[in-house]
Amino acid sequence: MWCVGGTYSARVILAAVDSTQCSSIYIAGKKQPDNAEGWFETVCNRTGEFSLDGYLELAQGNGEVLRREFSQKYTVVEPTATVSATMMNVLYAGYDNPISISVPGVPAGQVQASIVSGNGTLTRTGSGYIAHPTAIGKDVVIRVTASVGGRTQSMGDYTYRVRQLPDPSPFIEYTEDGTPKRYRGGRGLSKAILMNTPGIIAAIDDGLLNINFRVLGFETVFFDNMGNAVLEVSSGASFSTRQKDMFRRLSRGKRFYISRVRAVGPDGGRTSTAYYVGSNCELKLEIDYKRYKTMKLSLKLIIAVTLCVSNLSVGWAQRQYPGSPGLPDDVVWMREIYRTLDLTKDTNGALYYPVEPQGNKMNLFTTMFRLLAQKKIPAYEYQLDGTERFQKDAEVTFRDVLDRFQIYYELKKVANRRDSVVSISNSDIPSADVLSYFIKEVWYFDQRTSTYGSVITAICPVLHRSEEFSSEKTKFPMFWVNYQDMVPHLMQSKISVSNYNNAANSTWDDFFAARLYKGDIYKTTNLQNRTLSQYCPTDSAMVKEQKRIEKELADFENSLYGKDLVEETDSVSAASGTKIVKVNSKKKGRDNTVTVRSKSSSSSKAKSSSGKSQSVSKREAAAPKASVRRQRR
Repeated sequence: MWCVGGTYSARVILAAVDSTQCSSIYIAGKKQPDNAEGWFETVCNRTGEFSLDGYLELAQGNGEVLRREFSQKYTVVEPTATVSATMMNVLYAGYDNPISISVPGVPAGQVQASIVSGNGTLTRTGSGYIAHPTAIGKDVVIRVTASVGGRTQSMGDYTYRVRQLPDPSPFIEYTEDGTPKRYRGGRGLSKAILMNTPGIIAAIDDGLLNINFRVLGFETVFFDNMGNAVLEVSSGASFSTRQKDMFRRLSRGKRFYISRVRAVGPDGGRTSTAYYVGSNCELKLEIDYKRYKTMKLSLKLIIAVTLCVSNLSVGWAQRQYPGSPGLPDDVVWMREIYRTLDLTKDTNGALYYPVEPQGNKMNLFTTMFRLLAQKKIPAYEYQLDGTERFQKDAEVTFRDVLDRFQIYYELKKVANRRDSVVSISNSDIPSADVLSYFIKEVWYFDQRTSTYGSVITAICPVLHRSEEFSSEKTKFPMFWVNYQDMVPHLMQSKISVSNYNNAANSTWDDFFAARLYKGDIYKTTNLQNRTLSQYCPTDSAMVKEQKRIEKELADFENSLYGKDLVEETDSVSAASGTKIVKVNSKKKGRDNTVTVRSKSSSSSKAKSSSGKSQSVSKREAAAPKASVRRQRR
């Protein structure tokens, strides 16, 4: 094999002849010089396969001329060099890798290749080959042979490393002016495009590889006006109905995340990616390498998800364990207050401990979790505006809660059952991450009974977790529960509410009915549906507003029961020898008056009698006609 521009040399000889005789050599009909000693040279000026044809003549002793013809083929090729990046000789396992194999000067049909290392297959397709390795980390050796001059010649072995496919990138695919486009971020994306997009796509699309992945599911994370995260889960590549509904509620400048994208590639391997949709639906990409949690070897809590017969129905439980009364039907005044209970504070510690069940003792979230798993109470969606809606279409199932908040569970078969049950370890119940609750209080005045008090109507556990889109822990409100649905079950759980008395002689319902908790107001029901954080620009303004609302509640109660009348009678009581001592009860939020009588003379008694008659007449003129009784709060 010779290169273009080179010189082809050949020597023509005749063996076993008389050395005293000189033969004549003819090539292409032209006699070669006698002094060349049989050497022939020519310049290779073009590529291809050529033939050196000719004959030689030798005079014999009897006068005859011996003639022998000869023919020799040779190939001329372009000068070539082989340059390869030794770090890039990579094939991807489980994927059809296209490969081009050629031998200069040899037709493609005369070139053969095969994998000799036993890791996968090599198949000819048209003008190329497809290499399909199977094992990651095991090199692939491709052996190339060619048919040259009628015989098979080895052209060498070539080694490739085998690696797993890289993680894909997620993007939103849409059409603009009839042209399909892929949105990867760096600019704004209009809400109209987002609403008309069916879902997301994941692929390796870096200009070299174009490999599509099948999306198995993803999450969208929205934020309410207080910065709490609201999760919605899709079980495929398309946006769910709830996610689309959340998109409709987004206003300009609102942000949401699309995270935990689960996809499967052509190799069958799973990968997890994440990306971020920012202001005006701007998309920024990042990778999340979180994998599925490994199973813990601990005591399992078996919870049946499928329909089963409950030992305690809500109606039966409410009749057997009535608990604290709910909100009266015909109230003439009420004020709805939303509070957040911080479980890191000592006053709310009874809601948090023990983190894991200890015998029959468990914290509030574990109690709610088990009741929800056993279908003894319903749970409802946490709306983006932070409100509760106790309607059938807003219900969430136990499996929705597990999938939405990545609570690890296993599906197991149970004897004598056709369906599966969910197996959850006590250590996988995220009660340690539930560090706060949202509760809704309703303060009311019942004119029929002249009763002023408050009741809890809803409660929502809040997860605190670290996420990739925030350096601090993010709050995830999980679901709302109607408090009256829980009361019968809370009445059966005995708890300790004091550090100085560890006897479990109270119930959860006692804890809430007596208002032993301490919570900060974050919202009141108002016509603008605004939270305090929306109109309080600073923390000090927030505290000031909370104190103002607390004072409004106390002032309203004082106006109902005539606090000014008590102040008017103080001077009369003092003149009659009765000492009025006012004790400010911080827990109750109102002044308690203690009357202490001292010894007095008969003249003092007479003055007291006359003063008393005067004060009674004043009270009768201004006091309410109906009797008033205070309700335990």
